[in-house]
Amino acid sequence: MTSRSVTWVFVVVACGARTPLGGTPSPTTPQADADVPDVAPSTIPPSNEPCDPLVFQSGGDPQASFVLAHGFLHYKAKDGVMRTPWNDATPSPVAADVADLFAVDGTSLFWVDAKKGYIASTPVTGGATTKGTCGAPSACPPTVSQGSRAVGVTDAHAITSDYANFLFSFPKNDLDADPALLITDGPPTALVVAFASSGEHVFWITDEYVFEVEVGVTKSVKIDDGWPSGLTIHAGDVYWTAAPQNTSRLVHRAVSGGPTNIVYTGELHDPLGANDAFVYGVSKEGIIRVDVSNGSKTVIEPKSSPKHLAVYGACVFVMDPDGLVRRLPG
Repeated sequence: MTSRSVTWVFVVVACGARTPLGGTPSPTTPQADADVPDVAPSTIPPSNEPCDPLVFQSGGDPQASFVLAHGFLHYKAKDGVMRTPWNDATPSPVAADVADLFAVDGTSLFWVDAKKGYIASTPVTGGATTKGTCGAPSACPPTVSQGSRAVGVTDAHAITSDYANFLFSFPKNDLDADPALLITDGPPTALVVAFASSGEHVFWITDEYVFEVEVGVTKSVKIDDGWPSGLTIHAGDVYWTAAPQNTSRLVHRAVSGGPTNIVYTGELHDPLGANDAFVYGVSKEGIIRVDVSNGSKTVIEPKSSPKHLAVYGACVFVMDPDGLVRRLPG
């Protein structure tokens, strides 16, 4: 596996503690644009080396998105969306007027302004906001006019889920373009809970199932059931948790397709994150780490139940329910 990791951003308003995993476009996700993304001031630490604990900021918004992209952590605080390098607890403001649900790639931050009726983006380093018009005001789907349950990005598209559970894609480089239905074989069977993407592959979970679709194909595929509760992508691997017949499990599949296999059996739920060697999540014991090579479990922080979790190399980033943003060894 490589260091590319995507856990991403589709945080859902109506689902309480559920998050996108982390939500987090990869530190090395290739970009569709010609822009060269900012990179962190240092390289990704190998996943087998320690990462010192560090407090980033208090006062984060636990109801908003929490995204690690290209070595930078993005989260919302009282002054708007903040951006912090993985190895430096000095946040920089990105934008103040941003919805709670946002997605980040290497160059831009995307969100939906439901009150004013547009999808928008702004550079991650700050700057002017681009407001899309959906081709024409009448073309705006309910995701824009009535609010969005989730927001995410692929290499070339911004994707939203509306309150009727339809999924729409917008070209990232042309938010004025007509939105397209991501799938045409009907909406998901239940509320979209979390999304993750790799390239143009999109995975999402509802209260009952795990689905996938490739942007442009428009026909979704159900790849698992069993009441999933978390989803994350790292490099070419997608992981999710499920609990069929009340038996919790962590399931793996290659992003490109193929069979699924159970990595771990035992309590594990969202938020989730992953690196080359481990998947991280939460149980009654606290934050736990599962070795994907043998399914062994390690409790890395007892009695901890973060609202958000993201992984970068050997570092695990969390936001606690009180809004404290911090880094701990993975």
